[in-house]
Amino acid sequence: MQYIQNKNLGFNKDQVVVIEKTDDIGAQIEPFKHELMQNPNVIGVSNSQTLPGKNFGSNVHKVAGTSGEETHLLWTLFSDYNFAQTYQIKMAEGRFFSPERKTDSMAVVLNQTAVKVLGLDNPVGKELVQIGATADRSITYKIIGVTRDFNFESLHQKIRPLVIKMFGRNGFGRYTSVRIAPGDIKQTLAFLEKTWHKFAGAQAFEYVFFDQDFAKIYESEQRTSRILSIFAVLAIFIACLGLFGLASFVTEQRTKEIGIRKTLGASVSNVVLLLSKEFTRWVVLANIIAWPVAYLIMKDWLDNFAYRINISFLTFFFAAMLALLIALFTVSYQTIKASLTNPVEALRYE
Repeated sequence: MQYIQNKNLGFNKDQVVVIEKTDDIGAQIEPFKHELMQNPNVIGVSNSQTLPGKNFGSNVHKVAGTSGEETHLLWTLFSDYNFAQTYQIKMAEGRFFSPERKTDSMAVVLNQTAVKVLGLDNPVGKELVQIGATADRSITYKIIGVTRDFNFESLHQKIRPLVIKMFGRNGFGRYTSVRIAPGDIKQTLAFLEKTWHKFAGAQAFEYVFFDQDFAKIYESEQRTSRILSIFAVLAIFIACLGLFGLASFVTEQRTKEIGIRKTLGASVSNVVLLLSKEFTRWVVLANIIAWPVAYLIMKDWLDNFAYRINISFLTFFFAAMLALLIALFTVSYQTIKASLTNPVEALRYE
């Protein structure tokens, strides 16, 4: 879970406020975006059909000039000129869309995975065809750039081939992403809401912080993590109660033996070591049994992720050391108490 939360996804998900249902203001999207950019706390604004972490549509494409059999399914994102800038997506080749180039309405930007899938060398400048239901419905686009791969889906999935297209004339999408400056977020949100009502009237202002919304795709894993943590603590607590009771029973059973050993010259540390070895042996045996079971279960769970950590031997080693420390700490009270008992009283013990 730490790896998921800290992995570089290829875009910056922080400090982005997503205003939802902006398709309600339709053709006023551009004036709305322009108004938002007048605030110095607004760094970038972009309108798009969907967002990373949400559902993406797909279309069949082929490289212009190839046979109809060489088609590929590409996931599709419709956006405006500012999407890459707002989410700080880096370019590997070429450029992103520009408002100064009218021909960009018939251009596309691919990700690196799409370039590999299509088998393209030097893709910038080549043409890509979106296959239509009939030949006259196919659309030809010019490739103007390639973005570096970014995780637009959860880490369960490998990065899939993506094509980014511009909205058609007067086109707009459901989501408007606003990158804001850190600082007085409350004041900035108030400005966003005021501007929204200026264009949308009494319609509700609905927004989310993108990083929090994106994290929801791992809700089941986070819930599992919390449940496992709670049950792990309960299991350790119950095991410690059992160890404490067992230590009390064992030391009581061996009271006379402890007294004889101390009479014959055994030190406190010798007696503590003698009693602790009994429990250490069983903790080590429990770890040997638990390791392969834990490894197989966690490997099976991790196999659900295309991007994941590897299970290290050190994880099991430190877990074993922690288990030993907890066990020794639990029984230490009884073992030390038994070792400090007056040997004369111990020998009289019935």
